[in-house]
Amino acid sequence: MYGRLPRWSPAAQLVGDMDRQEVVDIRVDGEKLAVDEGATALDACDAAGRYVPRLCHHPGITRRDARSVRCDHGADIPPCGLCVVRLGDGPVVRACATVASTGMEIVTEDP
Repeated sequence: MYGRLPRWSPAAQLVGDMDRQEVVDIRVDGEKLAVDEGATALDACDAAGRYVPRLCHHPGITRRDARSVRCDHGADIPPCGLCVVRLGDGPVVRACATVASTGMEIVTEDP
């Protein structure tokens, strides 16, 4: 649905240091992947090379305030809602606000 990121993308570094913390095993579009505990579904999609559109995490967009660009938006800054993915056969969720958990199946290519 969205396309692939190059394997050399900085997002692929997310799972590079396995000694740093615990990892969880998930699937992104059927591909097995291990990501750091606490990573979001958006982080996992990036690490798998799957591009999911986003504004609040886009590297070319800076925010007016100094707060983090993570999707812990205050009342005055609503989430953009572009980064939706499906969890298996279940609901559609914002990938930026969904923490990856063991056994999670993320689907980015949904008809």
